Amino acid sequence: MAGCPLRNFTRCPQHNKKGGCEWWMAYTSSSGVTAEGRMEGCAVVLQPMLLLEQANAMGKLEGRINQVSAEISAGRVEHVKEGDALRKQLLSLASGQRTLVHPAHGTAIESAGPEQEVTA
Repeated sequence: MAGCPLRNFTRCPQHNKKGGCEWWMAYTSSSGVTAEGRMEGCAVVLQPMLLLEQANAMGKLEGRINQVSAEISAGRVEHVKEGDALRKQLLSLASGQRTLVHPAHGTAIESAGPEQEVTA
C-alpha cells in the first residue's frame, strides 16, 4: 500500500482499522481515461484522475447535446417549410386555382418543384 499523502507518505495508521481510513476510496470507470477500469487509493491522490473522468464525461455529453440540437433545428426548418407550403396550398384552393404546392425541402427530400398543375 502506498503511503498517506496527508502524513508525508508514511504508512497510514487508520487504514487497517475496522472501517478503514475515511480518505480511502475505490472508483470504477468505463470512460477510458485511465488504463484500468478500477482505481483505488486516497481521495487526495485520486482527485486529479476523477477530474479528468468528469471532464471526459462532460465532453461526451456536450457532443451529444450539440448533435440533438442540430437535429431539432433541422426538423424545425422542415416544419416551417411544410407549414408555408400548406398555407400557399390553402390560398390556392380558396382562390379557385388547381395548383399543387410542394414544400421547398432541403436536398434530402426530392420535390417536383414549387408549383405543379394538377389535372383531374
